[in-house]
Amino acid sequence: MRPLTSNLISPGGNLLLTPDGKQVISASLDNTLKLWNLETGNFFASASAMHKNG
Repeated sequence: MRPLTSNLISPGGNLLLTPDGKQVISASLDNTLKLWNLETGNFFASASAMHKNG
């Protein structure tokens, strides 16, 4: 298993391990989600949500 990159999670963010234990989902305060492969340590998908205040 290779280490994940250092920018995996920002302060105040969250991590979620997938049920199969092969990926991690990181969520950051800027409403970005990234899906990481634990075998390679690289992320392979990302999504961002637009949040409208008010």
